[in-house]
Amino acid sequence: MSQVVYMDNNATTMVDPAVVEGMRPFFTERYGNPSSMHSFGGGVAKAVARARQEIAALIGAQPDEILFTSCGTESDSTAILSALQTTPEKRHIVTTRVEHPAVKNLCERLQSWSGHRYRLTQLPVERDGTLDLARYEEALSEDTAVVSVMWANNETGVLFPVPEMAAMAKARGILFHTDAVQAVGKIPIDLSEVPVDFLSISGHKLHAPKGIGILYVRRGTPYVPFLVGGHQEKGRRGGTENVPSIVGLGIACTLAASRMVDENTRVRRLRDRLEEGLLTRVPSTLLNGHKEQRLPNTTSVSFEYVEGEAILLHLDRHGICASSGSACTSGSLEPSHVLRAMGVPFTAAHGSIRFSLSVFNTEEEVDFVLDKLPPVITELRRLSPFWEGEHHGRLGSSAGVSCACPCPPSRESLMRVVPPSFVIQDDLDQLGLAQRIEACGRVCYKSEAKITPTSAEPFVRGIIDKGHASVLEMAVATLRIRFESESVAGRFFETRPRFLHVDRPEKDTLLVTGSVRAWREHCLGHPGTKVAKAAAAFLARHQPLLFGDLVPKRGAIQPEGVAVEKVPLPEVDALPADLLGKHRHLGVRFIVNRAVTHEIVRHRPCSFLQESQRYCRYADDRFGNEVTFIAPLFFAEGSPEYTLWAQSMAASEASYLRLLATTSPQAARTVLPNSCKTELIVYCNLLEWLHILKLRTSAAAEPSMREIMIPLLAVLRERFPGVFGALPVPAV
Repeated sequence: MSQVVYMDNNATTMVDPAVVEGMRPFFTERYGNPSSMHSFGGGVAKAVARARQEIAALIGAQPDEILFTSCGTESDSTAILSALQTTPEKRHIVTTRVEHPAVKNLCERLQSWSGHRYRLTQLPVERDGTLDLARYEEALSEDTAVVSVMWANNETGVLFPVPEMAAMAKARGILFHTDAVQAVGKIPIDLSEVPVDFLSISGHKLHAPKGIGILYVRRGTPYVPFLVGGHQEKGRRGGTENVPSIVGLGIACTLAASRMVDENTRVRRLRDRLEEGLLTRVPSTLLNGHKEQRLPNTTSVSFEYVEGEAILLHLDRHGICASSGSACTSGSLEPSHVLRAMGVPFTAAHGSIRFSLSVFNTEEEVDFVLDKLPPVITELRRLSPFWEGEHHGRLGSSAGVSCACPCPPSRESLMRVVPPSFVIQDDLDQLGLAQRIEACGRVCYKSEAKITPTSAEPFVRGIIDKGHASVLEMAVATLRIRFESESVAGRFFETRPRFLHVDRPEKDTLLVTGSVRAWREHCLGHPGTKVAKAAAAFLARHQPLLFGDLVPKRGAIQPEGVAVEKVPLPEVDALPADLLGKHRHLGVRFIVNRAVTHEIVRHRPCSFLQESQRYCRYADDRFGNEVTFIAPLFFAEGSPEYTLWAQSMAASEASYLRLLATTSPQAARTVLPNSCKTELIVYCNLLEWLHILKLRTSAAAEPSMREIMIPLLAVLRERFPGVFGALPVPAV
């Protein structure tokens, strides 16, 4: 490798030579403990105090508001856990779907580990990665303990309106934390003007060493330490101070302040030169994130129909360092959760590359990347079967190409003895889905006791915890909500949740469709709104087992000015084609051999549409040894198959397979070789089916998929011509 062109500065930065020189004496000459009483340690304490002042000056804080930690992750955890402990009467956390894993995973774990004692609202983002302030304001409630929103996104560089969001939280008496790891040192921040309570910094993101972080805690903010030990940091964070790194971070902050203009002028021009060059020279390349509202050093671009990992390997051969997303999630085969939240199609999300520059990058390095990268994309697309399909005509920007299974079946295993077929289920209620959900919950409880409405929450949690959450996605309710005031209807429609399909057929009427899980999340996440109250009251009255815990024990209170009714299936079918596509759900039961079932699951789009990306509805697909087995959707309660499934909940997968192998031929088929048939049900709305069929019937699709999906398309064209009529039926 003749040279290194480092453009991965959002992952980590080079320690500035001036920082290294400033740290050097504190390793071998001034190595005293700053807590010691002697003058040798006292001199070190003065250096720590000076660094504290330098850090505070960069962000407009007071020195005593600066706490030293080991990293940004520790700072994030300390802030959020402290906020929850100091407001024990509150149970609600508000954050976003695009947070760094240090915040995202902590908040999700708090929700799951506490048995949903804490409610979590993860705000969606727009297609350009920005946040809707109206939706944020609607999410805040009297029960909200803490808001945690990043100042700048680590993958796209998009800036969030933290000053406005912090002010809105402060007005409601809610503690506000911001992960500013990517923002500090790149954009001006003045905390004397921005009412945040907690702010996190990581040293290695601004040319200081790894292993040093900062937590800003505003004066007067209630605080509980995360690490309890000695008296360091005035008892707010135990552990001997990492003096060399603290001194280095202080110097780095001083340097960052002096380079702020350069960061926002020269570095921004370099970023724009790189970005515009790639968008101009490489066709089918997308910019991820808002064009203006972002950090000056960051660009995220997606090259359609190629894999990001392959791009990075080729760049590495030229000595170019970039990333496919957050360094903290690089071990995952899934595309970035940030890009998925933004609705970036899978055709592009897997080929996303982030370039993040620093003050040490040069124009020559940008030109070097522009010289080497376009030929790499050309070569990778030449090898891509999906690019061949693109070359002969676009597959559709909303269609998704899911990631490849790490262990796909061989071509030989796709030879089918059992001809593939499918059965369309017009309404899953006809399958007795509600009864099966109840039976599933009883097995998850490992109890035959009758479930009461008051135990709805643990009942639902039991289903989810046992890995059968998909049954909650397949029970779908379409409600008509009428308002006395057109303005209230319009306000909800404008701030509609993306996991509910909402349309406004009349000025005072909304048509809202969602799964059990979607309705529960909306009602639990927005308990103070009229729509949530009215929907919860209606749903709890009609399905107490699934929604009984959404209303007070004394009974549901129907809010004034809002009326809710269920829309029956025939009435849904009478809707115009565009509305029918979103509000009519269809289950297709595939009866195929095991290997093809594997293919269906492997090629499923994990993101159909931006609105529904978190709520793809699939039956439980269990991969154990040589079996893909779906339960309990096709079993009548009390049948031998259902009994075997129920017994398996308390047994291992291997025991389950042995039970199946020793029973009837109908049940044993699931453990026979690949030539024997299994069943899988896919359940989604007609618009989602349209996108699936566009992709899976194209010339670029797998032959096994085309043989199944083309006959399905023919049936759906006849049954729903308004939705599928424009989609041609290719020859098999």
